[in-house]
Amino acid sequence: MPIIEEIVTKSSNSKAVIVDFENGKIEPGQENTLKTGMYKDKECREFVSISSEKVLYTGDVCSDEEYTSFIMVHNEENNTVKLIEVDHCSVAPQIYKENSMLNYSMESMDKSVSELNKQFGSKKAKRATEQRERMTMNIDAVKEQVEKTAEKTSVENAPVQTVQEEDSLYRPKINRDASTRDGVYDLDDVIPNGVLDTLIPQASAVLNSGDSVDEYQLTPFCTDSIKKILSLNTPEEIKVRNIAIFFYINYLIKFMNTPFKNITKRYVACDISQEVNRHILDNFCVYTQNGRTRPIHMKDKCLCYIIVLAAIAKEYEVNVALLSKDLKIGLKKAVEISKILAFNTSSKDKSIVTLNLPLPAPVTFNSKRKMK
Repeated sequence: MPIIEEIVTKSSNSKAVIVDFENGKIEPGQENTLKTGMYKDKECREFVSISSEKVLYTGDVCSDEEYTSFIMVHNEENNTVKLIEVDHCSVAPQIYKENSMLNYSMESMDKSVSELNKQFGSKKAKRATEQRERMTMNIDAVKEQVEKTAEKTSVENAPVQTVQEEDSLYRPKINRDASTRDGVYDLDDVIPNGVLDTLIPQASAVLNSGDSVDEYQLTPFCTDSIKKILSLNTPEEIKVRNIAIFFYINYLIKFMNTPFKNITKRYVACDISQEVNRHILDNFCVYTQNGRTRPIHMKDKCLCYIIVLAAIAKEYEVNVALLSKDLKIGLKKAVEISKILAFNTSSKDKSIVTLNLPLPAPVTFNSKRKMK
């Protein structure tokens, strides 16, 4: 049994403290980078301060009068034991703590610097100091002024208006009483016959001359859709019409992807048909005193028309995943727009939306809501 050789108790000159770090432990080799000390505040409470290059740790020293803690140091050679009385302290990082010992005040330092600049600074420094002082605001005065203004302000809670399908400015007209799918959306309401007819020669060339669709440099969504139309066993007249629709969709997609700054007075949305070019610019742009603009709601309108046209031309089934890649938008937004247009997501593939009867319930939304 070891013999207690010495008992070291606390004194006014020395004191041992066991320190715990709340957020971790000291990494090996980092002991020499820390600076530590024990201090007393105005109320004679003892605390430990440990600082690294970036963080300051502080904590109060806990000393319980009911019991005494010791650290036992065992010397195996002499088989003796030394007991050292200790206190405990848990330190935590301090984001900001005012140093009362230094009595350091940023406000007073700024004031001193300003006075020095006024008396001994250059003309530029004096001018900058005076300008900064004029711009300094009295926070309490401003707060009081805002509170008085808020008391006098009354807010009327206007009733929230719900936008219905028939009130929409950018969705194609829908017929919910239709008995067949082709009666839900009328192609003439989306593209007038005279506009679509100008694309028939180009569509006929693809069908009759055997030209490769890839030669027309269409978007991947339109190229893939036209290839599938060519493989279907449907009358040529319907094939030509559907191919023409996807040529129109191709020009709409390119219009949406064109940077706004490039849509000037000389901008051409379709170079093979003046009617298509005029129809796109008149229906998907807004004319102001400063010229032609394309606000966000017009891009939403483009997306609505593209989905409806693609559904009409492709047996009421649209691959919105491929379409969203061409339009550089999120798949989630394309699916949400599709649901507003009465489409349902396919049970087998969530990237496919279909138009089926009976139609789902109308999707209504708050007029203040922004589509993401």
